Amino acid sequence: MQNRINLANAKMVAVATHHVGNANVGGGLFISQKLTSVDHNATELLSHFFLSSFKTEQPYAFTHIVDLSHNPIFNLIQKAFETPENSLENSGEFAQILFDRTLHPNIKEGEFYFVFYDHCVINDEVTQAIGLYKSETKDTFLKPDPSDSSYTITADVGINTKKLDKGCLIFNTDSSKGYIAFVIDQTNKGDEAKYWKEDFLQLTAVKESYFYTDNYLDMCNQFISSHLPNQFDVERTDQIDMLNRSMDFFKKHDKFDFNTFSDEVIRQPELAENFIEYKNDFQEQNHVPLVDEFEISGAAVKKHNKVFKSVVKLDKNFHIYIHGNKNMIEKGVDEETGMKFYKLFFKEEN
Repeated sequence: MQNRINLANAKMVAVATHHVGNANVGGGLFISQKLTSVDHNATELLSHFFLSSFKTEQPYAFTHIVDLSHNPIFNLIQKAFETPENSLENSGEFAQILFDRTLHPNIKEGEFYFVFYDHCVINDEVTQAIGLYKSETKDTFLKPDPSDSSYTITADVGINTKKLDKGCLIFNTDSSKGYIAFVIDQTNKGDEAKYWKEDFLQLTAVKESYFYTDNYLDMCNQFISSHLPNQFDVERTDQIDMLNRSMDFFKKHDKFDFNTFSDEVIRQPELAENFIEYKNDFQEQNHVPLVDEFEISGAAVKKHNKVFKSVVKLDKNFHIYIHGNKNMIEKGVDEETGMKFYKLFFKEEN
């Protein structure tokens, strides 16, 4: 099921800001003693900054290896929803836990924001939401100030409101299942990237249509683009043809069925056996289950449509994009020069 959210009428009831440093590089924790005062002219901009980056793609839920009640952030979220009047005190507890989880030396210091929202809508349910954010990236900007006869230009450092570094938006629904949450992390890579989503929040991806579609398309892309040419003598045009068939399958069908996919996309029995082996290895190595039947997520298909490469690159001179019938392109070798060539067949030139 595709989650539907509407934040057009979302209202910031309380905002708290704290500074979270990294103790391993000499940073400390600063807890504010008052809620953050937001200038009237900045309210709409701040709300847009906090909310606009969230998409209803992959939903997450709080979890714990033993029991959900052992997740301290889940417990605090419950407490924060029950006591919105204590937002300042609650926000400080979140900041303390984040500080305690900031262990990797590459994690930057920054402002931590807690926002309590009202009038949020998810799946036609009007409810509250809590936003947890961390801003690590600062930009330098120039500010021209006019005077009676000239301008004065000053430099300052601030937050780029077009980029949210880290965020988590939790809706007050499905609490018994760990709530419904959406998460953003656009700054950290490598081992330190786990600290926001896994170490601090302890979130796990909800296994539904987006999860299965996203991972299946990722597996298909890797199988066709990387694994296939190492196992079989396959032309680049045949690879692209299979990539196109894969994407077309997910675009045309509402539900995924492995047998139908194998018949329409993989086709060859020997290749189908190799595909099954690769799929099983992919599941084990990446710890993601790939079921044989699921509803297809249009959002996941749209995401992967941008990265499925249907292009043949010829030296540094030409790129050939193949979007349809591969029989309309023919490969050969020039007898005189020994150079390879492609012959293209078409009816009209635009």
